[in-house]
Parts: sequence; structure tokens; C-alpha cells
Amino acid sequence: MTNQNPCISDHPCVISGDRLLLIDPHKSNPEQIFTTFHLNKLNKLKGQHKIKPETILRALDGVFGFSKNIFNSGQFDGTLFWFGLRTEPSELSENICDANQVFHLMQAFMNESKRSLIFLQTICRVQMFACTSGSCNDFKMKNLCLGLQKPFCSVSIDNESGTLKEERKSLLNEVKRIGRSLPKENTMWFHRVCVKSNVMGATCTTWWIIVNYMKGPDVSERFKELLRDNDICNPHLVGVAACISDGHDDSSTHGHVFVYQPLPQEPSSVTGLPVHINAFFVLDQNRRHIRWPDSGKEMSQIDKKMEWNLRLLSEILPEAYTAVVMRFVDLCKEHDNDTRLIAKLYHAIPNMNSVTERWVLFSQRTLKLLWKKAILKTKTGKWIEPKKAVFMKKSMWKKVPDIVWEHVASVFVEDKDELVEVSDHVTESFEQEFPIPYFTPSVLRNLLMAYNSYKSKDEKVKHSLYTFLTVDDDTQILASLHLLPLQDSSFIAFDKSSPPVFNEDKSVVEIFSHQKRRFISLQIEVTFSSKLDKAKGQ
Repeated sequence: MTNQNPCISDHPCVISGDRLLLIDPHKSNPEQIFTTFHLNKLNKLKGQHKIKPETILRALDGVFGFSKNIFNSGQFDGTLFWFGLRTEPSELSENICDANQVFHLMQAFMNESKRSLIFLQTICRVQMFACTSGSCNDFKMKNLCLGLQKPFCSVSIDNESGTLKEERKSLLNEVKRIGRSLPKENTMWFHRVCVKSNVMGATCTTWWIIVNYMKGPDVSERFKELLRDNDICNPHLVGVAACISDGHDDSSTHGHVFVYQPLPQEPSSVTGLPVHINAFFVLDQNRRHIRWPDSGKEMSQIDKKMEWNLRLLSEILPEAYTAVVMRFVDLCKEHDNDTRLIAKLYHAIPNMNSVTERWVLFSQRTLKLLWKKAILKTKTGKWIEPKKAVFMKKSMWKKVPDIVWEHVASVFVEDKDELVEVSDHVTESFEQEFPIPYFTPSVLRNLLMAYNSYKSKDEKVKHSLYTFLTVDDDTQILASLHLLPLQDSSFIAFDKSSPPVFNEDKSVVEIFSHQKRRFISLQIEVTFSSKLDKAKGQ
């Protein structure tokens, strides 16, 4: 789209509501760079400020509802940004922009589109259009030019009830009211939202749990000082977002840092967390990176803006992260403990093997909070704190068959409702902070010795108990347990006080068919039999 009007085609301009803003970067006087005009008064301007509405119309007529009627009503329902892309060197810069560079600018937005709206408070839909007034020789750009009636990229966000926009306005008003003070109590806003994107016909839908959080008065005195500091001038609103959709493992769901919009996709903005983090971090002058101190420096040695960032991580964000996980638990309960949701819940817990160095301390603090929260589901459907759980980790004994795990777990939970099975990274992460009680043969033995319910189980279950107890070939662990199977389908204890029994082949047992109670069952497996021989030797 071309136009001979210098104020439109050569300079950035913004039209919003009843105003037109022109930006002239050539001005040497900073006060003259920005000039604002009322739309319904453009015809009355004179001298150097005179702007003809018809020249604006030549550039913008028909673009998103803009027309000559705007100059009569003096009101445009929306915001238009015009940024002229330089095709020839100028006094301001020698850098020029060709079709390929325009495509890459648009490609960058398309790549970010799936997550760009997650933490914004006033925008719930963004669409991108491309058109050309002439022929376009660039193949990639030509594919994007679908005209002003059809966006080549569209992304929207809303909740199930369609009220997200109103809820976010309410949140924003409350945040403005609180400002840089502390609310009387911890304040949270929860949203379950759907992000829909359509990029060149490729559609994607993802669901997210989002929490926005402002901590109450229980913060350090130093944090209160930083909150009041006019050089920082930031509220302490933070946010955490976790994806709850199945089958999405692209860059939009990998943990990233936001300051309302995602920071550039660089190593410094990747956290290694399974959630997105948003906060009013203080950024470097280029607005691309969070200001972090050099590693090893004490709080007293660093710049206060860096200290603000660190205290957001240590004092505020761990509680927001914990709140997201707890909301995940509520969602699992609301959906009858759906196994897919529970798997996503466990995925949302920090993986200390993946977290990047800058986010390790934050993750440790979050895990310490989660340790005391009922975030794990037991085998019987009860939700308990990790500190009360016994962890069943199948990878510790890979040769144990699934049916054996099933049988031993069923026996354990009859007497103790503490057994949980979670992703390996969950136990490994908690284990870096706390001693983890794993479900082991010795734990099973202690339970069997304390309770007698296992004695009434059928032969298959008792065989499974025996298999698990001796998985490490320690047959001493069987002492006094009634798990030795006999040919008459009964069981006796591995104990010297028990009557002597014999481990013989079928031909011998058949000869003494009336003495079945004196022979070990013929149904035992070869491995079981070899362990019996070893137990006899001991």
C-alpha cells in the first residue's frame, strides 16, 4: 500500500479513539517528536500542522472500518498503528526493509501467537492481515497476502463462559487500586482459558490454568522497601500458567519468562520449567533480558533492581506456582480423578533435572511448599501430602512384572492408604530436598509382619508377594512369613518351627499323593524354585 502523504507513509502514526498521534524521529527537539491531533479537527488545522483528511484516507480508507465518516464523528472504535518500513536509505538510518525481512517479522509473531495472549489483561484477540497494492515477487510473502478481509494469522483467548474479558478488566481495576501497596491478604485470580490459533489454515487449541497473584502483608521488610522504591516503580503482581491439554509439546508450552509478553526466545528466557512465568521483572535497557546479578554475589552486593527480580523469585512466585498446582488438583477432582489430568498435574511439578541454573533456587522453594500440600493421589484415590506418602517407583525394579506390582500394591493399601505412583521426575526432584520413603521389599515385609490380612489372599497374590520380596535375592526377608506354597494349596511360614516340607518333582509327589501337605507346590515357577533352594541353604 503506497501513499504520497509524508505524515502517514514516512512517519509512524497511531489512530485511537478520537486522536491521531504522529511520531517524527527527525525532530531534534524531543518535545516536538510526538504531536497529537483530534480527528474531528484536522480540517481546521493551518500552517505546518495542516493535515488533509483525504491524504489519510488514501492510505487507510477501508482498513478495519476506517472511513471518511471518522472525521465527522471524531471517533475510531479501535487502534491503528502505522509503521512505515524504509525502502530507501534516509538521514535517520541506512537500513532498508525488503519483502523477505517483512516476512520474517510476521513469522516471528506467528511463532509467538499461541502464547502471546496468556498474560495480557486487556487484549483477547489478535489478527494479522497482509495485502499489497501491486505484484509481489517474494513467494513466502505472496502466500500471506490474503487481503484485509481474511487474516493469515488469528489468535484468541477466552474461558468456557465467554467472560474472560470482563474478568480481566476486574482484575486490572483491582491491581490498579492496590498499586504498589500490599493487599490485606493474599489475593489470587484463577482462570481456565482456551487459546485458539489459526496460522495459514493450521488450527490449534490449547487449554491453560492461569493464576495471577499478589501477596499480602507477609513479606520481608526489604521487599516492602523495594515495592515503594520509585526507581523500580513496579507492582508485585505475578502469574503462572500451566497447559492442561493433551498432545501439545511445542514451544508454546515449554516454560518461558514473560513480562506480559514473552521475552525473546533466547537461553536467558528459557527456564526449564513446565509452566510459563510472568512478573514485573526489571529488564535491561534493550528490553530483551531480565537484569540478573553475576552468580555468587550476596544480596547486599547487588543493584536494587536486580534484587527486586531475585525477591520476586524467592518471596512471591513460589506461592503462585503452588497455587497453580493446587488448582490442578481441584480440576482432577472435578473430573473424577481423570488419569490424563493427573499425568498433566505431575508434569507441572518442577523437574530439577531440567531446570536451568537461574531458576534452581526458585524451584527448590516451590518444592518445599508443595511437600506439605495434598498434591499426590494414592492408589485408593485419596489426595495426600508428599511428606506422608510411600512412593512406588517401578523403575527401581524393572524386572518385576506389572501383575506383581498390582498384587503387592493391593495388599499394601488394604492396611495403609499412603501408596502413590508418580512420574520419576517427581520423586527425583523431591528427593533432592527431602528423604523419600520408597516402597521396597523391606517396607512390604514390615507391613506383612504387622498385619495378617495377606494370609487370606489367593495363591496368585501370595506368589506375587514372594516374588517382590525376593527381587534382590534376599531370602532372609521371608523369615516368619506365611508364603511358602504347598501342594494342597495351603501356605506355611518360612520358619524352623514349621513342619519339614520337600521340594520334589512331579513323579515323587504323585507317589505320595496322600501327603500333599508335605510337598511344596508343583505350580511354582523355576525362578521361584531356585530361590526356595537358596532359602533352604540359608
